[in-house]
Amino acid sequence: MKILSTFLIFVFLLTCTLSAQEKKNPIEGTWELILKKAVYPDTTMTFDISGLRELKIISGSHFVFVMQSADGKEFIGAGGGRYTYEDNTYTEKFEFSSFLETLPIGKSFKFSARFEGDKFFQTGRLKDDTGYEFRMENTFRRLK
Repeated sequence: MKILSTFLIFVFLLTCTLSAQEKKNPIEGTWELILKKAVYPDTTMTFDISGLRELKIISGSHFVFVMQSADGKEFIGAGGGRYTYEDNTYTEKFEFSSFLETLPIGKSFKFSARFEGDKFFQTGRLKDDTGYEFRMENTFRRLK
């Protein structure tokens, strides 16, 4: 499974590199997660991501994210598939995922997308492990 995931990520990264010259919208690029929040009706949880490194690569019609320990010694997970971006609405449809319980293959997730300088703000409604709905707020920084 790890070999297949690694191969898929390699193929996707190669595709991203080849199509990098054709940037057509602000969402395309390589992004690093810098802030993660879950907003519930009665509380906001800001996650400690200091021990984590998450990259999201968006190119052409596909996206992939990869999570590993901050020191790079432990693979945590990955996922990806097709996306659409129109009128500040970003929708991901998973074609592969190592988080099948929460990010199943074939499932789509819709987010609002906002950009300020080198920052990408991704906000959307999700369900936690108990089935309770919350608003997820991720902030990414563009890598150069």
